[in-house]
Amino acid sequence: MHNRELSRYPVTSLPLPRRAINALTEGGILNLEETEHWSDEALLSLRQFGPSYLSAIRALAAESGEQEH
Repeated sequence: MHNRELSRYPVTSLPLPRRAINALTEGGILNLEETEHWSDEALLSLRQFGPSYLSAIRALAAESGEQEH
């Protein structure tokens, strides 16, 4: 999977821990692109979604964005 394609993939296929994936899907987030519309505070309010997962998801989004330009 190329980084530029990450935003279109479902969160279930992203290189994240299962707990992070579960938190995102339970919060209604289906792909990486959707996380860009959520504030850090909103993501952190998801059950079982902590600061390390936030850093990981933001890093994936940044990598995806860099590859698209």
